[in-house]
Amino acid sequence: MKILFLEDDILLNEIIQEHLENEGYSVKSTFTGYEAEELIYAEKFDLCLFDVNVPGITGFELVKNARQNDIKTPTIFLTSLNMIEDIEKGFDSGCDDYIKKPFELKELDIRINNIKRLFNIDIKIIKIDENSYLDLQNLEINLNKNSFII
Repeated sequence: MKILFLEDDILLNEIIQEHLENEGYSVKSTFTGYEAEELIYAEKFDLCLFDVNVPGITGFELVKNARQNDIKTPTIFLTSLNMIEDIEKGFDSGCDDYIKKPFELKELDIRINNIKRLFNIDIKIIKIDENSYLDLQNLEINLNKNSFII
């Protein structure tokens, strides 16, 4: 799973990036909204984790603009903005989840796993019908207990 991570606090950026990489994710880390904006249009990501108050374009503006340009990459805001109006603004801009700082890394893991479930990210086996499965990891189709390599 490939994650675009925007956090301007250098220490927090390093801690979260290291944690995510230890969890097996590929992470592209940025420190400004403009860097993240450039990357979101240049590369494909499975998930965006964005702070809101960053140099350049804010996380809210970044997601709103991306959604208007048909970029639907699931996005979680990680922010110290914790008023109900802030949360509403975050969801109105197009985010899929909102985590208030400070938070535990375990909460981040739970929220990422939920996004993976909701958006079918990192699915290894897809059930076609009662007797048929597509195994994406091994590139096999399993029909009535018989395997065929794709």
